[in-house]
Amino acid sequence: MRKTIRYTPGNESVASVKDAEITYDAKGRKKSVIIPYKVFEEMVRIVEDYRDNKLMDEVKKEPDIPWSIARRKLKRK
Repeated sequence: MRKTIRYTPGNESVASVKDAEITYDAKGRKKSVIIPYKVFEEMVRIVEDYRDNKLMDEVKKEPDIPWSIARRKLKRK
């Protein structure tokens, strides 16, 4: 069973989804959501940006390494 949810102004939800379909199992429990592909791409971009920002924050916590030491480590590889 599918239920279509239409976007209405003032109901800004995840990425302002204009059309989303919710599928239910035989017991009426929500099973999945079908969203437009462009919305999916935007969600992936947001998650990747978030992950990249978290990684940058982790790197910022690491101590600085002088260039002379970094260069030696790179030459060993």
